[in-house]
Amino acid sequence: FRKDLPKIRDISGNNLGGSVTYYDRTGKTVLFQDYNERKRIPVSGSEISKYMKQATIAIEDRDFYKHGAFDTKGIIRAIVTDIRGGQRQGGSTITQQLVKINEGWTNDRTITRKVKELILAVELEREYEKEDILIGYLNMAPYGNVNYGVETAAQDYFGVEAKNLTLAQAAMLAAIPKAPGTLSPFSSPTYNPSLTEDDFDSEALIGRKNYVIDMMRQQGYITEKEATAAKAVDVLAQVKQKQSFYAGIKAPYFVLAAKKELRKSFPEAAVNRGGWKVITTVDLDLQQLAEEQMEKGKAQLRRQSADNAAMVVEDNQTGQVMALIGGLDFNNDEYGEINYASDVNISPGSSIKPYDYASFIDNNTNVGAGSVLYDQIGALPQYPCTNKALPPAGNCLWDFDRRSPGAMTLRYALGGSRNIPAVKAFVSSVPNDTSTNRTASINHTMGVINGLMGNDDGYRCFKTGTDVTIASEADETQCYSAAGIGDGAYLRLDDHVNGIASLSRLGVSIPKTYILKVTNSSGKILKEFTQPKGKQVIKADAAYIVNDMAADPKASYLGGSCTEVTCSGMKFHRYKGWKTAIKTGTTNDLYDGLMVAWNTKYSVGIWVGNHSRTVSYVGQPENMTDPIVKGFMQGAIDRLGGTAVNWKQPSGIKTVAAYVNRTKTASG
Repeated sequence: FRKDLPKIRDISGNNLGGSVTYYDRTGKTVLFQDYNERKRIPVSGSEISKYMKQATIAIEDRDFYKHGAFDTKGIIRAIVTDIRGGQRQGGSTITQQLVKINEGWTNDRTITRKVKELILAVELEREYEKEDILIGYLNMAPYGNVNYGVETAAQDYFGVEAKNLTLAQAAMLAAIPKAPGTLSPFSSPTYNPSLTEDDFDSEALIGRKNYVIDMMRQQGYITEKEATAAKAVDVLAQVKQKQSFYAGIKAPYFVLAAKKELRKSFPEAAVNRGGWKVITTVDLDLQQLAEEQMEKGKAQLRRQSADNAAMVVEDNQTGQVMALIGGLDFNNDEYGEINYASDVNISPGSSIKPYDYASFIDNNTNVGAGSVLYDQIGALPQYPCTNKALPPAGNCLWDFDRRSPGAMTLRYALGGSRNIPAVKAFVSSVPNDTSTNRTASINHTMGVINGLMGNDDGYRCFKTGTDVTIASEADETQCYSAAGIGDGAYLRLDDHVNGIASLSRLGVSIPKTYILKVTNSSGKILKEFTQPKGKQVIKADAAYIVNDMAADPKASYLGGSCTEVTCSGMKFHRYKGWKTAIKTGTTNDLYDGLMVAWNTKYSVGIWVGNHSRTVSYVGQPENMTDPIVKGFMQGAIDRLGGTAVNWKQPSGIKTVAAYVNRTKTASG
């Protein structure tokens, strides 16, 4: 038989699988247990109650520490007990049962199977200490429903960790593996509302629980007094109703984004088998801060007829996403589980404009914040301007305020969110571009945007009539001038934030990530974060200039004023010495309202709108986005403490006297 049998080298449960458990960045706080058919979290022996170990040995294998792989006396005792009609006992040792579970064998009682089982059990006893075998069994034993292993059983039945199980609770759990289908309370609609049929035998469970306690007393693990007290406990009254799949999840949308990254990194079958520990990048302090600010902003969203919002926070130095909110109501039956931060195509509106100027400055000679573009209505690629009537009747590109102030520096064009200069920059990134509709410049700028985002499909346009919520690569088409003001082009918020973070990194793009470390149930590291080598997408001086322009409170159209220490009103470009760049975004249909903000430490992006993206909000989006982002960014700076760190001006930047526009410009 031996030549046909596997070599057992691992009793961690990798073969069995189990939950994929997501943790915060400290590796200490569980965010979610993601399971399919098996919910299992392996733990060490020190994390399991002594009562659980003792109860299991007492009922399953009383001479566990005395015999080898099999117990001749136990087999004879089980046969005699069965003949006398007492509580049925199995003749298999804990070692034999571990072999069956580890190999995925059924309760086949044939001679052939038993011989194979004994051969592997003998080898297991030679390879491992008794304590390791016991803990291996306790981490794999079936405790009813999808619960495998004592840790998830303790959590789901009693809401405690395995190390905190009481005597009565441990005795009840130890009673279940004999017949999980009938002895588990989760086989009853009383405890498991998802069921309609009741297979639970409560009398049998309590009888076997008390029998476990008697065995523990007889074998000297507990006193008579303890046994009597444990039997008197109404342990079923302590059993909690089985929770829904997502019950208790923390930072739910962050978990969904991390799960998406995990499935891109590993084969589907491996992830489904599970039993893995995933340490994510989420900082729960920043996550809580983001959630608090979002909660404060809900009333204003309602006043402006918006019913949803999303937010992403990235650590600029590492590319690690620190906080993410993908919607306002995860439990909403219609759209709650849709992650608007990472899975939904949104139009960025004017929040795309920093990229326009970054590409324009980067690929042209002697262009900077003081360079002038004319903010004047006239013909532009895609906007022939043969009819100057206001939209939608006319075909000119207009600024939001319908004004044409004329000569405009790039600094004030970006700060005032002017449309015409932005499109001119967008279609002029290639010097002396003579291509049809300036597609050479457009494609160059689109390449810069996607390079900064670290995603070749980060920013894209779709064919007319495409449902952008389900659009695929096959639906993509050439972008034109309108993409320069975020109109008719789409991205995902987390990609956008990573692109903005690349500007903060002075043009260096690194991949965003939601995962720090992945280990399997035996502790083997499958993936671990290392600081990626960045790619210089645009020159550092171009990125610095854009950062400086967007961080200039004097150029910004937002209401309020700033000193070098703090700001008033809607502005938050200065706080405790930190310089923060800000850009708003609005789409013509008012489906998408955005704001991005960034300093040397964090980049933040927020989206507001309606869940269907077919209903307009009312009013200016910055009335919704600004208080949330401002509150978060200032709270994050407070948390950092220490001395402010701002961008250092690259040596190649030249400073000269510039044209100053003294006409107030404002737009959304």
